[in-house]
Amino acid sequence: MSWFLKYGLMTLYYTGKLVNCFSKINHNPSQVAIDLLKSNENLDDISLLKARLKREKYAIDAQLKTQVQSQNEAAFSGLDALNTSKRIVHEIKDEMMKVAQLQAGSKKSVDDFDTIKHLSEIHEGFCETQEFIDNIKTFHQKLSYVEDLIDQDCPDGSIRLESKVPNFLKIHYTLNKLWEFRDNSSYYASKSSDDTRRTITKYFSGLQGVVGKFDRLIFENIAQNLLEIIRVENYDLVVRTAKIIECERDFEKKIKFSHQFEDESSGSTGNLLTLSSASSKTLKSSLSSKQAYKQSRGYYPKFIRKVEKSIMEIFDICLSTYANDPSGLLANLDWVFNDLGLAYERMVQCVPSSWRLFDKYVEYYHLGIYGLLKEALNQEPDAATLLELLRYVKYYYEQMELLGVKKESLQPLLLDGKEQVHYKEYTTLIINKLREWMTQISTGESINFCNRTIPPEINADNVLLMPAEVDIFQMISQQLEVAADAGQGGIIVEVINECCVLLKERQARWQKIMKREVTRLLKSGERKKKNRDIESDPTNDGYYNNEDLEDVPAGLPDYLIALANSQIINASHTVAISKRMGLIVSKTRRQEISNMMDSAIEGYINLANEIVAAYLEIVFYDLIPAYKEIFTSKWYKGNSATKIIDTLRDFMNDHMDHMTDDVSMIFLNALVEEVTLKYMCALKNSGVVLKTKKSFDQIRKDIMKFYDFFEKFYSDDLPIKNVFRIFECLLDIITSPADQLIQKYRNLIENFGDAPLSFFESILKAREDMDSKTTKSIMEEIRSILLKETPNIQACTFMSRYGKF
Repeated sequence: MSWFLKYGLMTLYYTGKLVNCFSKINHNPSQVAIDLLKSNENLDDISLLKARLKREKYAIDAQLKTQVQSQNEAAFSGLDALNTSKRIVHEIKDEMMKVAQLQAGSKKSVDDFDTIKHLSEIHEGFCETQEFIDNIKTFHQKLSYVEDLIDQDCPDGSIRLESKVPNFLKIHYTLNKLWEFRDNSSYYASKSSDDTRRTITKYFSGLQGVVGKFDRLIFENIAQNLLEIIRVENYDLVVRTAKIIECERDFEKKIKFSHQFEDESSGSTGNLLTLSSASSKTLKSSLSSKQAYKQSRGYYPKFIRKVEKSIMEIFDICLSTYANDPSGLLANLDWVFNDLGLAYERMVQCVPSSWRLFDKYVEYYHLGIYGLLKEALNQEPDAATLLELLRYVKYYYEQMELLGVKKESLQPLLLDGKEQVHYKEYTTLIINKLREWMTQISTGESINFCNRTIPPEINADNVLLMPAEVDIFQMISQQLEVAADAGQGGIIVEVINECCVLLKERQARWQKIMKREVTRLLKSGERKKKNRDIESDPTNDGYYNNEDLEDVPAGLPDYLIALANSQIINASHTVAISKRMGLIVSKTRRQEISNMMDSAIEGYINLANEIVAAYLEIVFYDLIPAYKEIFTSKWYKGNSATKIIDTLRDFMNDHMDHMTDDVSMIFLNALVEEVTLKYMCALKNSGVVLKTKKSFDQIRKDIMKFYDFFEKFYSDDLPIKNVFRIFECLLDIITSPADQLIQKYRNLIENFGDAPLSFFESILKAREDMDSKTTKSIMEEIRSILLKETPNIQACTFMSRYGKF
């Protein structure tokens, strides 16, 4: 009947498919025409539409032909199969009828067939009775024999890992027979008196003790130490155990089959051939009557439960051992993969594949690992331990892949599949730790910078440094390495971004502290100078104002040099970190990191320049008296430039050797510009008079003094010459006649496009040979030119700061 049903359904399926195909192709022609001719424009393209529809028709016809042909072939094939199956069913029915006729004929051909059959049953009963009596007589002897075999192989009642237990199968076989005999006896006793049943129960009571001893060997000694037995290569014992359990599984299948047969026999109707009532009763009796007294011993599920229990006990021990040490726990989990590898490579060869024992080991070990990691996570680990945990999860899945186990099959997922959430938490921990450390370090170093009770450090290269800066970058490098260990570019970028934010905050804090301390020092100097002036005044009555006179700690220049050096070194560290981190991320992430790091590097360089500028403020504070002489009558005596150079030499002798090469170059370039700019700003001094010939000669002398002083610090004097071009402009403006001054101004702007007009005007006003009327006329002409022409400022120069002091 199954053949009829199968091919009938197949025919219906293909017929329906063909109809569905026709329904898709057979559109409404009127509706298609309406859709195509909706607009007037389409009427002009009727020939094109007609050609297109013809092409579509040919394509549809070809599809229909192909589909119809394939569906016809499938339908005819199904009909042929239906006819074949119908013929086979009739042939089987005919053969079954022939067998039934032969059976009926055999009974009739033998005289007294029923009598012979009855005598045969009586003989069979006698044989069973004799066998039962023999088993009753030898039961205790066999039971003792089994117990002796157990004691012989397991003297202390347990199995050693390396013990082969050679009699294991014999023990089970004999016990199995005794079990079967007990079950049969219980069946026979069920039809007897209560006294007989009690006697049978008492008679077989000793069997339970021996069975318990045998079960302990299987479930306590073997199941709970299965991997250890495999580890010592005692494969014989594992194979024997597997055979015993398989035998028990077969026995359980027989019991299950007998119960199913009994249920089906009692409820089945309409069979093609029906057995006679007597035969049916005999078959039912032989298959199921005694089975009711045979119990399923459940060796296989119990064995698996014991294996699971032993694995869970191992994980419980592991958890208790490392209860407060999640890092130690994660570092000591290699045994998990060793065990699973052992099960994968050796154990599966010793047991039937139907057990799927390796899959069960994977399941139980996975549940154990899941519990361990969950407990470790509940202890709120620090960032390093959390990363170890996340890395272990990744490593775990990789190792499972090597064992042929897909991540999707491992349920529940470790950490409930929330690795990304924990990676975010991990990133937060790193960032919080960075902020905490940075705050602690910044507080201490700020106090040291302001109090200056401890001098800055001097390294092996005789360079002054801020000690905390080294610690800062060691800490940042460590935390970035921890972030990199996560193996996720997003985490690295996020931590680097936060590091850059912290570094910029730190730069801003240093800028604020540095400016405050320089201002504090200069104000203190102003107060002291004022008090000295009051004290030296002959009209003073001996009293001078000491109110708010702050005692500023010494050593600020040293600290400024140390701070500037540290900024340049920090920039180098930042470049190194950017390159190192860029190598372990994608190209896109690399660009993100580079952009963030470049911003921090630029901040360091800018801060170093600001610190050098602040240092120069202190230097030039001491040079105020000397610069006040420039372009005045005292200047013509020729000592002002010498005073400036002597003071600079003292500062440079104190600090130049303690600067890094980069800071030294920044300092020199800034110093040359500042010396020159302050010289130009002296035009605003009171009493300035530029005597054309004398001032020209004096400026030339000053230029030579400055050049000779600076030149020995440079391998190439080009930076000096570029700055000193302003002196050339100054000399030209001083010595040129009035009718050439407009051109001289143009020359000035060509070299220093950002030089303010007030600089040029100051020179004209200071010239002894220029009256105010001429000066005013020239300045008006220049201003009118400036209204028409915008100076081409190509680059910002130091002259843009003229007059801003």
